[in-house]
Amino acid sequence: MTRSSRWLRAAAAAVTTLLVTSCYYDPYYSGGSYSGGGGGYYGGGGLNATFVYTSSDRWLYDPAVFCYYDRYRRCYYDPYLYGYYPVGYCPRPIYGAYHPGGWNGYGNCPPPVGFRDRYLPNYQNRIDQLKASNYAWAQKVREQNDATAEAWRNQRFRAASNFQYSKEAQQARNQQMRDTQAERQQNLRTQQQDWADKVRAQRAPNPQIQQRQARPDYNQPVDTGAASRQARMAEAQQQRALQRQAQQPAPRPAPQPAPDNGGGGGGKWKEKMQERKAARGQ
Repeated sequence: MTRSSRWLRAAAAAVTTLLVTSCYYDPYYSGGSYSGGGGGYYGGGGLNATFVYTSSDRWLYDPAVFCYYDRYRRCYYDPYLYGYYPVGYCPRPIYGAYHPGGWNGYGNCPPPVGFRDRYLPNYQNRIDQLKASNYAWAQKVREQNDATAEAWRNQRFRAASNFQYSKEAQQARNQQMRDTQAERQQNLRTQQQDWADKVRAQRAPNPQIQQRQARPDYNQPVDTGAASRQARMAEAQQQRALQRQAQQPAPRPAPQPAPDNGGGGGGKWKEKMQERKAARGQ
């Protein structure tokens, strides 16, 4: 063996160990790195294939082993052999099988069909049981059973068991975020309502001021309608007439006629003329 070939094998082993010991299970990831032919036929996808959600909260699909994981019972379920593996047991990875339900490696995988509530007998001989079930594709299925796969199986089951807890924690975080967002929106609506009420209160007229403005002045006559206006107009005219009358001079008394002694006006005039002549003659 040359030095370069030994180096390549050591590098490949190091990469495989890193992938096995540092698997990241993304709950929103919808598939791994799959290869294979058409018609829904896929390879195993490698040991670093992640879990896949289904349309049921109970079931989780593991594309590396072509089995479901029951979250309620915490054990694997084989969709082709229709039965459970023991708790704590992870099936070996296989290559050359079909994914159940016609799943194509994208999106959510459908839950198992034809479910049977039973445990598998002779579960360690999975390939023989698949071939005995008359699956045409089972004749080409291969199973990985080296030391790397054994170490991976132990870690895989622990990851599947903890996957539910991580999902519940994520749901709790999402619910907390929704509650926090709802509380913030409610506080914002309350602040907006308080501000609107304050603005309306400032714009609304003060009833006390309106009452003082509407209260009549007791020193002024109260207007009771047309009759009161006519009475005020008549009173004003009477006052003006009195003022004009007070401003006019008092009338002179008329001359009183002299008393008539019976001689008439002519006789009296003649007497006066004679008196004047007599006075001039003296």
